[in-house]
Amino acid sequence: MIRSLVFSGALFVAHGVAIAETPGRFSFREIDGGVMRLDTQSGQVSHCLREQGQMVCRSVADDRQPLDEEIARLRRENADLKAQIAGRGSVPKVTLPTEEEMDKALGMAERFFRRMMQFFKTEQESGRI
Repeated sequence: MIRSLVFSGALFVAHGVAIAETPGRFSFREIDGGVMRLDTQSGQVSHCLREQGQMVCRSVADDRQPLDEEIARLRRENADLKAQIAGRGSVPKVTLPTEEEMDKALGMAERFFRRMMQFFKTEQESGRI
């Protein structure tokens, strides 16, 4: 596999063209002095250079480890929460308000706004606003 990757990289640099844009594990981008390689599965970025007739790729330092640790922590927490929910039985069903409940709530809101408008009108007429 490394040979095929080195060969692909060498062809890429030798021909000076972009590698076909078909989805695969690696994505390449030509930069000054070489190629950047992105592993689309792990997110690891490597800087590839031509050395003594071969393409040599070195990992680029990044802050990946703290991110991987946080992802692992969140996965554990998610699994724990799923286990808690499963232990409680079924998840309660969320019900939407009925038409009557919506009419009642909207009626209360309408009365509130009418009172507020009347209050402001009275205050404005008296010169307090």
